[in-house]
Amino acid sequence: TGRATAATPAMALIGAASGPLVGGVLAQNLGYEALGMAAVAVSLCSATCFTMARYSASAAQPLRAV
Repeated sequence: TGRATAATPAMALIGAASGPLVGGVLAQNLGYEALGMAAVAVSLCSATCFTMARYSASAAQPLRAV
């Protein structure tokens, strides 16, 4: 849809703006190992969301014309 198309650049720009700040705070306060742990946490969250979306999309029934 149009909203999804419009939201994609916004999400990319927010990530590009906040990534260095969050990475710097993690590295300075918790060490560089925290960057790897944060990457694993984001990856697991992403995989979970995609898996849930796939199952909910397969359970949805398409609309039928009358």
